[in-house]
Amino acid sequence: MVQDAKSVSSLNLTLNVKEVKEAADKYMTKLKDIAKGKSDVIGYAFAINGKVYGVDVYGSNALFLKVWPRLLQANATEAVMEQDPNNSYKAADLAKVKAFLADAAQGKVSAKDVGKGVQRIQSEAKTNTQIQTIHPAAKMLIRDVYYAH
Repeated sequence: MVQDAKSVSSLNLTLNVKEVKEAADKYMTKLKDIAKGKSDVIGYAFAINGKVYGVDVYGSNALFLKVWPRLLQANATEAVMEQDPNNSYKAADLAKVKAFLADAAQGKVSAKDVGKGVQRIQSEAKTNTQIQTIHPAAKMLIRDVYYAH
């Protein structure tokens, strides 16, 4: 149990550690504008220590650009926290991302109406999960997220 007046959780304390924030800010500075001016960017994949951790795809460029700063901040912090400086690894490549996506397609599928005509379809596989949020009547993808277990 965390016993500090600044925070009730270790996550909040970790996020406030100067070294963690500074290291995450380096990722932020390097990547924050990567999609700027590119109207066809709707998602991204991220890897840490050569392992694909997730893929996020949105139904539009406008929606992706709106959430990109928060996604990047979360992923940058996670990368700093998971960084293994003593281990060498091969950087993730497109083949690893494709394999990650293909694994989710092999999972057990379930669907759930979440209201206002929106449906959530989940596929849970051995190593990762895919969750699609769609509006079938509008034939619209809202979000398609894949994450590692």
